[in-house]
Amino acid sequence: MNKILQLFIQTRMNGKFIDFNVEAIDAIRKAESDGFVHRFKKDIYICMYKTKYKGSEAIIMFMTMKLPGTSIGSSDASKIIMEITSNMEKAFFPIDYMYLKRDSEGNNKTIGILTMVKKIYELDRI
Repeated sequence: MNKILQLFIQTRMNGKFIDFNVEAIDAIRKAESDGFVHRFKKDIYICMYKTKYKGSEAIIMFMTMKLPGTSIGSSDASKIIMEITSNMEKAFFPIDYMYLKRDSEGNNKTIGILTMVKKIYELDRI
């Protein structure tokens, strides 16, 4: 989590801006081409941008991960997602927006893209 907190702080201070309504995959591809994708855990990658969410400054985070099971879901995939969201909630409480998109990548491989938004408040510790 320390790496994610550092990335959050760096993004808050001098990160690039992206529109909240951008497709997650487009934001991830832009981050890849700009060298802003960071490894969080094995097969889990993250990138962050500044954005505006409901009129407030915010940080939008995109996490990509390989999920076990089919694109319609599995209990193992749910455990991975719940662990990540629990850790993110602990670090960034509150998370103001969260959305998971699953996509198939042939041979029963499932890719998950988790989008999270954290509004920036003046009294935030980070």
